[in-house]
Amino acid sequence: MKNIIVITGASSGFGALSARALAIAGHTVYASMRETTGRNAAQVEAAKQFAAENGVDLRTIELDVASQESADQAIKTIVEKDGRLDVVIHNAGHMVFGAAEAFTPEQLLQVYDTNVLSTQRVNRAALPQLRKQKKGLVLWVWEHQHSRWHAAVSFTLLCGEGGYGCARCQLCRGVESLGHRDLDHRSRSLHLRHESLRPCRCTSRQDTSGRVRQRPLRASW
Repeated sequence: MKNIIVITGASSGFGALSARALAIAGHTVYASMRETTGRNAAQVEAAKQFAAENGVDLRTIELDVASQESADQAIKTIVEKDGRLDVVIHNAGHMVFGAAEAFTPEQLLQVYDTNVLSTQRVNRAALPQLRKQKKGLVLWVWEHQHSRWHAAVSFTLLCGEGGYGCARCQLCRGVESLGHRDLDHRSRSLHLRHESLRPCRCTSRQDTSGRVRQRPLRASW
């Protein structure tokens, strides 16, 4: 079955890889990103080239997860063009490094905004449409860890990623709340599903052909 899918933060990394893989699988994929006519113009062109060379339905769309207006407009555009939205993939995030105590409250707020509150903006734009359809899938992407406590400790003490780790752990709790508690009685009756995907941790580099090369992320000490 062909699905209409939107992926946030799909200019590079897991987002770009997922968009291409899902398009090859036969779905209509909207690879969303900010500044499509600015700093990500090259990524937009790479996606167009990939779609043309492989004969797939891969599209790019402007969506800044830091803006409710941008999220609303992106989802509206998708629904107007295709008549529905089947899958929302929360992939956007921003990695920061450094001892947790070194971050100012304002900097931590920015990290939380990108990694946690951004999903709320997209949900507020997309969930009404999924409920209207009485079906849909919301997929959350974050790093693989054995538990929330393990994630918090490893991020803070081992990798110097306390600010980022705390934000992603909060996202984990938010997913549980949204998928299994607050909306559970409504989601089940409307056939809406919330699932999480936890890939292994790695960074990526993208060459000029649009191919993404992955390498493990290792501590430098």
